[in-house]
Amino acid sequence: MTLNDNYIASAGQTYVPFSENIHVKFPAFDPPAKPEPPLPELTLTAEAVGKGYVLPSQKQHFLPGVTEEMMDWFWANMEKFFTTKRLYLVSTVRLLVIPLVTVLVFMLFPVSTPIRMTMLIAGAAPVGANVAVYSQLYDTDYGYACQTVTQSTLFSIVTMPVIIWIAERLF
Repeated sequence: MTLNDNYIASAGQTYVPFSENIHVKFPAFDPPAKPEPPLPELTLTAEAVGKGYVLPSQKQHFLPGVTEEMMDWFWANMEKFFTTKRLYLVSTVRLLVIPLVTVLVFMLFPVSTPIRMTMLIAGAAPVGANVAVYSQLYDTDYGYACQTVTQSTLFSIVTMPVIIWIAERLF
């Protein structure tokens, strides 16, 4: 795999552009031996078919619309998703530091509680998906932007209720 000569890593990231990061080499696959005696064909009862059940072999795709190249890119970048320290820093600032500073600022000013809570929830929200859209639009590190959005969204499942709980106790 060679890097694009026009590619400049943003913020010290080591990612290569999506278009060049989709070819992942997989080890050769040796199919297992067929069982003896052969397994009977799996079929559904008339009752199951009537309820709308289908067998996995009858489905076209596990994820419709997802191409093989997209899955290659996903697995190639999965390790980076969990090992990139900067992603954790971005999520920490966005999901903890900004909301806690917002709580402290609102404690200084006479603002009604519903307005405080509304602004706090907006401040505690994860990184918006538009970050990834603009990243792709302006030809910057799209993979990193998607990882930032994904990680902060996953972490917000825990941090938003905690921040709201703290604010309810303080306001």
